Amino acid sequence: MRFSDLRPCAFLLLADSALLWLLQGTLGALLPPGLPGLWLEGTLRLGGLWWLLKVGGLLGLVGTLLPPLCLGTPLFLSLRALVPGALSAPPVRVASAPWSWLLVGYGAAWLSWAMWALLSSPGAQERKQGQENNTDLMWRLLKLSWPDLPYLVAAFCFLIVAVLGETFIPYYSGHVIDILRGDFDPDAFASAIFFMCLFSIGSSLCAGCRGSCFIFTMSRVNVRVRQLLFSSLLRQDLSFFQDTKTGELNSRLNSDTKLMSCWLALNANVLLRSLVKVVGLYSFMLSLSPRLALLSLLKVPLAITAQKVYDVRHQALLLDIQNALAKAGQVVQEAVGGLQTVRSFGAEAQEISLYKEALERCRQLWWRRDLECALYLLFRRTVHLGMQVLMLNCGVQQILAGDLTQGGLLSFLLYEEDMGHYVQTLVYMCGDMLSNVGAADKVFQYLDRKPKLPPPGTLAPPTLRGLVEFQDVSFAYPNRPDQPVLKGLERGCKEGTRTSAPRRHGL
Repeated sequence: MRFSDLRPCAFLLLADSALLWLLQGTLGALLPPGLPGLWLEGTLRLGGLWWLLKVGGLLGLVGTLLPPLCLGTPLFLSLRALVPGALSAPPVRVASAPWSWLLVGYGAAWLSWAMWALLSSPGAQERKQGQENNTDLMWRLLKLSWPDLPYLVAAFCFLIVAVLGETFIPYYSGHVIDILRGDFDPDAFASAIFFMCLFSIGSSLCAGCRGSCFIFTMSRVNVRVRQLLFSSLLRQDLSFFQDTKTGELNSRLNSDTKLMSCWLALNANVLLRSLVKVVGLYSFMLSLSPRLALLSLLKVPLAITAQKVYDVRHQALLLDIQNALAKAGQVVQEAVGGLQTVRSFGAEAQEISLYKEALERCRQLWWRRDLECALYLLFRRTVHLGMQVLMLNCGVQQILAGDLTQGGLLSFLLYEEDMGHYVQTLVYMCGDMLSNVGAADKVFQYLDRKPKLPPPGTLAPPTLRGLVEFQDVSFAYPNRPDQPVLKGLERGCKEGTRTSAPRRHGL
């Protein structure tokens, strides 16, 4: 290892030691006790190290280590404080803690950095450029959907009302349990049942109207994109169709345009619905039990990390599947279109073999996609089961301590179940939107392509003479540009005469 590779690490250790020494003195005495002081110490430590590394020009090398190094200890002690009885003494700040805490903090920071580098190192620059390209494509898709703005506004209004109605249903379910468990109040019971029915019916009606508006918008966007793509293809020069296969054009016109139309009507619909739902559910969870609400956030980093890894692989597989399907369609198009030629040469077996290879490639890609999806679902459900056990344990302890009622725990568990589902949907939809936007990339390339030849003129002379002159005419086929058919042709043809141009044999 070269000495220059150790400079950032050595500078980080020296700067961190100096900051911790300062925090042990008068500066540390000014910090409040308990968890607020611990978080303030971590924030000061993070800001100081960030500034020193930036001044030294080493921030880009070890900058990713700073958040887990400075905020890992406050986060761990804050989460440990959520478990009743786990924190018997006030947390000790890192500046006055034993060296073992500092070593554990550095070990956790280096481990997280190594894991992040392992997951993000291959093709990081290409993925960053791809994300910027996807952002531009999203804005272009939004511009294509601008004529449907009134329908989208109506759909979003129905969406918000439906989500608010669905959010109140678990709350009244827990309220009914509390009424039945204690002294029965007929009026309160009837009121709770009435509001449950009202919110259920209202949210169902609004959800149906929301879905209808989005489906109607999807059909309009689909028709608009197909018309634009078809008109753009018709304006292209003939050399474009010699270089581009017909099967690929059919795939872009049918499959990719469908994915583009689903981007706003389905993906954005589910994304916004999940976002509003998460905000509403978490607000109710905080009102019921702040400790359990914070504890439920433990699985969010795991879910986001797993989804990030899965999205990268899924997007690459989706692109490979699209290319494989386009290749299989091209094999069928060429075989059926040139069936007479195939039969003349007796090449039926070769065409069947080519199509079998294309289908086998598709099958392998589908199998990889399904296997990775199954492993991802297994991991997600394992994390969900572990969180359920932890939540029940902490909830029972709060009920025994009198901090939470049984109906409140039921409402919280219902909210937490929906919360996990919508957080997962939110993270999944972010990746799925990127996948569908990636499918629109090729369509926009066709829409932006300019014909290599100028458009034909529309002017016509008042009198037409039958005189044709060729002056220095050169021509070659696009698939054989190095073999000119005509080169420097000078020829004239008067009215009522015939002429011919000599050509080389085989052209």
